[in-house]
Amino acid sequence: MSFKTEIEAIVGDIDSPDYNTQAGLYLVEGVKFITKSLMDIPSLMNRLTQSSTLNNSPTTISTANMLKVVSITRNDGSRDRKASEIQPEDAGDYTDVNSIYYTSKLDPKYYISNGTLNVLPTPANGQSALVKHITPDTSVATSESSISNFPAELERGVILYASKELLRLFLNTKNATLVALGLDSVSAPDVVSLDTVTYTDATAGDASIGTVSSVSVGSVDAANVTTGNSAISALPTYSKVTLSPDYTGPGALGVDDYLTGEDVELAQVALEKHTQSLQKQSNDIQDELNEFNKELSIYQIEVQEELQKQNVELERARTNATIAAQKAQQDAASTTDVNKINKSKDLQISLEARAKDMESLVQNNNAKIADYQIDVESYSQQVNRAVQAYQASFQEVVQDYNWYAQQYQIATQDLITFLSQYIKLQEVPSEVTADDRAS
Repeated sequence: MSFKTEIEAIVGDIDSPDYNTQAGLYLVEGVKFITKSLMDIPSLMNRLTQSSTLNNSPTTISTANMLKVVSITRNDGSRDRKASEIQPEDAGDYTDVNSIYYTSKLDPKYYISNGTLNVLPTPANGQSALVKHITPDTSVATSESSISNFPAELERGVILYASKELLRLFLNTKNATLVALGLDSVSAPDVVSLDTVTYTDATAGDASIGTVSSVSVGSVDAANVTTGNSAISALPTYSKVTLSPDYTGPGALGVDDYLTGEDVELAQVALEKHTQSLQKQSNDIQDELNEFNKELSIYQIEVQEELQKQNVELERARTNATIAAQKAQQDAASTTDVNKINKSKDLQISLEARAKDMESLVQNNNAKIADYQIDVESYSQQVNRAVQAYQASFQEVVQDYNWYAQQYQIATQDLITFLSQYIKLQEVPSEVTADDRAS
C-alpha cells in the first residue's frame, strides 16, 4: 500500500484539488521529525543508522542532511581504529609533522568544517574511513511504500505527521474561502426625485401704505462760547512775575563782596535788603493769582449761562417736532386702512390659486413616493435572498472546517500516542492558531 493511500485514508482525496506536491513535502518532513524524535533511543539508533565509506574518492562527506554522527573509524591497513573529534581550528596542528599534536593512522581524528566532515589522516585506498550517521531519506515520495534506512514500524508516525500537516493546510485553505457578503448583483433603487413644493407670492401685491409727511424741525444755533460772543468775557490769562536776585549788588559792593571781604555786618544788611525784595515779589505773585481766579470765575459763569440758553432752545424744537410727527403718522394710518380694505379681496383670490398649485405638486410627489416604496420592497427581497444564499454557503464552509479541525486533532493525538510508545512526552499544545479557525 502506497503512502498516498494511507494518507488519503485519514484526510480524504488529495487529487482534486491536487495536493500531491504538498503531501510529498510533508512526507519528507515527517521522516525528519520522527527520526529526530527517536534517534537518541538506543534500541532505535542503530536501526536508523547508515554507513558511508571514505577513501581516495571521496575523502570527505557532507553533513548538510545529517541529524547525527554516530561513530567514525579509520583503517590503519590492518584494523579499524576509532576516530575522536577535534575542533576545526586545531586541524593544522594534527597534520603538522613538527607539532606535538600531530596524529597518525594509529590515532585518527575528525572534524566538521563548513558542513563537511574531514578525517585525519586523510582516507585512502586500503586505509578507508567508515562514517556511521543518521541521515533521513529526503527522496521519499507518496507513490512509495517504504523508506530507506528507516524501520517499517516507524512509518506510521510519518503518515500521521504528513496527514496532520495536510489537514492544517486544508484548514487554512478552507478559511481562505470565506469571503464577505457580496451584493454586486443587487442594485438599489434610484433615489426618488420629488418636485419642489414652493409658495409663490400672491399677485395682488401688498396694500399701499399712506405716506407720512415730512416733519420740519426748527434749527438751533450751536452755543457760542468763543471770544466772538459779546456776552462772554475774554478768557483770562495769568501774567507770571519773574525775579532774578543779584547777590553782587546793590551798590558797588554786594553780599558776595562783603562776605569775601569778611565784613559780616554789611553782608547781613545787604542780605536783609534782598529778603525784603523777595517778600515784595511773593506778594505780587499772590495778587496776580487772585486777580486771575476772579476773572476765570466770571468767565465760567458766562459760559454756563450761554449753554443753558441753547438747551432751552433745543427742548422747544424737539417738542414742536414730536407734535408734527404724531399728526403726520395719524394721517398716513388713515390712508393705509383704506388701501388694506381694497386689497383684501384681491389677496384672498390670489392665495386660493397658489394653494391649488401647491396641492397639485403634493399629489404628484405622493405618486412618486408610492412607486419608490414598491422598488424598495423589491430591493429588500433581493437582499434577503442574497443573504440567505451566503449564509448557506458560509454554513457549508464552517461544517467542512469543523470536520477538518476534528480530523486534525485526531491525527495530532494519534501522533502523540504513537511517539509515546518510545518516549515519555510532555503535553504538546495544539498547533491550530486563532487565524486558522473559520470566522
